[in-house]
Amino acid sequence: MNDPFDPLEAELSTLKPHDASPELKQRIANELETDVLVSAKSRERRIWWSGAMAGGLVAACLAVGFLLRPAPVGKPETESPLAPLQLPVSAAFDDALPTVWVYRRTLARPQELDALLDRHAALAAPRGARTPTHLFIRFDSELLFNGEL
Repeated sequence: MNDPFDPLEAELSTLKPHDASPELKQRIANELETDVLVSAKSRERRIWWSGAMAGGLVAACLAVGFLLRPAPVGKPETESPLAPLQLPVSAAFDDALPTVWVYRRTLARPQELDALLDRHAALAAPRGARTPTHLFIRFDSELLFNGEL
């Protein structure tokens, strides 16, 4: 057990700390301020990096999912509209088809040119079907109001 009166404890109880000097208080305040700024910057940097890492992870998962997806089942592959047309050589000499060869021969006989143009126009568009007059702009005279061009 302890003695009821210990001389060391009596001496320690009489000691009191001195007040902190203004210089010490200022140094402590400066250190705390820089610690707060540094921790705020490091927190912002940590948040930015964690967001960047999460975004990269999501992008990587999407890329892997896109590359490893299975091919569609039952859907036939369509041919590109820009693929070259495969016609037999005999089609070049067929008078029923509108070819340069046929028109070159017909230009020698101008009286047959109108008949050939009418015959090919009838093959190209069915009766009653309206076709645009320009490749990019469709002109429909029924859509105009009275008095317009």
